[in-house]
Amino acid sequence: MKKLSVLLVIGLFCIPMMVYGFTKTGLPSVISNSLSKSIQSVVKLTSRSIDTVASLVDPEADPTLPPASNPFFKEPSGAKGVVDTINTENRSITLKNAVYYDQAVNQFITSDLTVYMNDMTTYYQDLDENSLFESVTVGSTVICNGPVDYGTKEIKYAYDVYMGKFVPDDAKAALQFCANIKNFDAGNRSFDFDYPGQDGHIYTIHVTINEATPVFSVKQATPDSPNGPEMGVIPSFVKNETFMHGSFIINQDLTAVANLVYFYEY
Repeated sequence: MKKLSVLLVIGLFCIPMMVYGFTKTGLPSVISNSLSKSIQSVVKLTSRSIDTVASLVDPEADPTLPPASNPFFKEPSGAKGVVDTINTENRSITLKNAVYYDQAVNQFITSDLTVYMNDMTTYYQDLDENSLFESVTVGSTVICNGPVDYGTKEIKYAYDVYMGKFVPDDAKAALQFCANIKNFDAGNRSFDFDYPGQDGHIYTIHVTINEATPVFSVKQATPDSPNGPEMGVIPSFVKNETFMHGSFIINQDLTAVANLVYFYEY
């Protein structure tokens, strides 16, 4: 019964929860106490999309975005595509293979899209809103937010046009997760684990443990009494397929630093 109760606790902990910052609420006391001691930097919010902009379908709606390069960093809302042509006379651009949400079919579609701008359009270059229409270039990838005419395949007129970077360079995300490890490297104190994104893709996170990482070990004989923390020391029993749970700071290249790790010897 004791083992069953421990597995239930682990199961609850393992529900994937991606957040932009850590809190102690809802975590076991030993984990929350370690988190409060070990986290030494503030995780920056990664979403720079504007909450009040109108969606492509309804000014009050906010449809889910198409998948980005990874599931941890949210790009601005809008139709995303490559600039194929620019018409300076009527301030319009044509996007090649733009991806945008069609509420009529309840899914993302891909098509060429003509986007018109007016005096109310705001232009963002690398998330800085002090840009101009003249900054848009052929061959660049942009995100345009505004009402879509699905018949004519047009946006008239764009509320926002994003160019350059869609996520800040220094953006980081926080993740609490559990999994079996792989590609374990004891010498470099690193391992990988797979994270299932909501887009259906599996993302491999490469984790490094450093001197400031509290590391606990849990043995089958004493599941209620974890050993540790040992700062930056990985238990000798750890190998590929060892089960772990922990908290991690994720970088945009899917590397991560462990803020806290529990390894299970079962």
